[in-house]
Amino acid sequence: MATFPLAARHRVRFRSPMEATSILDHGLAPTAAVLDLAFADYFVKLPPASAGSLLGMVQQDSVDLGASRVWFIDGQPAGVLLHAQRGWSARLAAMGVVPAARRHGLGAKMVEGLIDECRARGLRRLGLEVIGANTAARALYARCGFTVVQRLASWTRPADAPSDTASSTPSPLDPRALARLIAAQDTGGTLPWQIAAESIAPLGPPWTAWELDGAAVLVSALSAPTIFVRALTWEPGAGPGAVARLLRALAARHPGRTWRAPAFYP
Repeated sequence: MATFPLAARHRVRFRSPMEATSILDHGLAPTAAVLDLAFADYFVKLPPASAGSLLGMVQQDSVDLGASRVWFIDGQPAGVLLHAQRGWSARLAAMGVVPAARRHGLGAKMVEGLIDECRARGLRRLGLEVIGANTAARALYARCGFTVVQRLASWTRPADAPSDTASSTPSPLDPRALARLIAAQDTGGTLPWQIAAESIAPLGPPWTAWELDGAAVLVSALSAPTIFVRALTWEPGAGPGAVARLLRALAARHPGRTWRAPAFYP
């Protein structure tokens, strides 16, 4: 995860004529098509974008479609930048440039446009996440003034991993209650954007929350072949061991499934 101090000043020079319009003006479905083209050769295979997935990012990640941009080179759609905002903080939620438009300075232009927008709104912090192997993107963000502040990790439990005997029984929990637990512990607002309380509170079925011995987790549909751990926390005194016991209890009741935690966790 990287951050940019919005009080700083930095400029990059550009070559080709470029312009931008709001995603709301361009349309959700056409924007999704540009995103699909931009991420077709990405490090990680992503599900196809759609109007629905963009609206989901509004709900879960506080993406501002009015401030998010479709960028053009010589009148042709060339890139998309999604701008999220909460209070005084902003996040570059996604950015992609179509293959034919790369190496024209568009990426830097898009980031500079976002920085200018954040300053104009009086925001104080702009953050983003980038895959470590994406050296080109990391170099771009460094040139634009971002610095690395935290490394995030993911983990996977394979479907054939041995399961414990199902002895403890987790109890269902309202995701909003889980979000309140997260907020109570994240008093400094330092958690990554995607696992902050504001991202968790809007989630409902098929996401479900569970608690056991002072620990709580939010997971995707337990009937699916792969189950995603979206958030986790524990009450003071319980400790991370309580989360491990809760996850083992859930895995014992749903054997033969792969468990994955995305790279949201510090």
